[in-house]
Amino acid sequence: MSKQISSLKTLVVILGVLLTLIGYYKLEQSFNDSAIEQQLRFSRLVTTLIERSRVNYSRFTLAKIQKSDAGLETGFDHSLSEKKIPNPATFGIELAQSVSNEQTRIWMYSNNPFPWRKDDSVPKNEIEKVALELLSSKAQDEYYKVIDGSLFYAIPVVMNDESCINCHNNHPSSSKLDWKIGDTRSVLAVRTEINIRRNSVIYGLVFISILICTALTYFLFRKERSLQKAISDSTVDPLTKVYNRAFIDIKFKEMFKRDYLKLSKRNGISICVIDIDNFKLLNDTFGHQSGDNCLVALADILRKHTRQSIDLVTRWGGEEFLVYLKFVDSEQSHKVITRVLADFKQTKITGVTSGLSFSAGICHLTGSQEVEFDDAFKIADAQMYIAKKSGKSTVRIVDY
Repeated sequence: MSKQISSLKTLVVILGVLLTLIGYYKLEQSFNDSAIEQQLRFSRLVTTLIERSRVNYSRFTLAKIQKSDAGLETGFDHSLSEKKIPNPATFGIELAQSVSNEQTRIWMYSNNPFPWRKDDSVPKNEIEKVALELLSSKAQDEYYKVIDGSLFYAIPVVMNDESCINCHNNHPSSSKLDWKIGDTRSVLAVRTEINIRRNSVIYGLVFISILICTALTYFLFRKERSLQKAISDSTVDPLTKVYNRAFIDIKFKEMFKRDYLKLSKRNGISICVIDIDNFKLLNDTFGHQSGDNCLVALADILRKHTRQSIDLVTRWGGEEFLVYLKFVDSEQSHKVITRVLADFKQTKITGVTSGLSFSAGICHLTGSQEVEFDDAFKIADAQMYIAKKSGKSTVRIVDY
């Protein structure tokens, strides 16, 4: 009898464990299904808002601008010119990027991207390819799949406007020239983490974990900030507040290597070396404080004429600056530095009665041949010295 009771207790314990596991599984499944449905509603909402914003921008905003005499053009490279505004596709892409964060990525991709988007606007895995194929064939009007704790959701971006058709079919860089109304141009996709709401016990464990992680994070954050400050102090010029030569060695050369691999004739990079003319004479004549003021003024003008999140301004040493321009052609590089020179020549420094100018050399790279940063710098530096010998106050450029 005791053995039977013992066996019964064992059976009850086993059943209890099984029921607990089944209950936990069902509870988890319920939480998971609820979380997926919540993220699905969110994804539908955000893609609808972005797509409708893009369509309305194309139909109404651009239509009004084109009828006006504002003299504005549309283009993907609108940030390079005050006379350009984003085209509808660029508007949608940048709007999606602006609302993306660590938990949610929103982007567009296609089988027929323009050349300047061929690296980051094509399907990167099998799921993205399947979504594009199904949505392009009109087999369904949305596609979603749960992947590794996140939800992938996609809708088609349809060619629904004659102006879009005309633009894509007549654009010299378009890889497809037979678009029709109703064709799927691309896919608007969302990938977002699935946040599952659990019961109070699990919440309690999570809360304790959060407290521990918060304490560790705070500790690591303090350490990281101290480290970042030390690195920042060592790589930023204290006078002009731009990067210094140490930054080139610590971070920039690796950045240059990555950018160089992505080069094309339309999207080149330029290494620009700038040296203030007659700086020693200026220092000797008007004093070192005036010289410092000239350096600060030039750094401010360089920041003004370059794109903060794209280009790079550094003080190479003394009165010499290095400027790194990305996603530009040779003519654009020359125009940027020429505008800087014109602005600098108009600058008035207290106590300085002579005119200001600089000589500049530019090495523009399109990836036609392998080159290291040091080689590109030497070429730009040589052009700068030629500009000095040619009468100063000159910008010289060479394509390499």
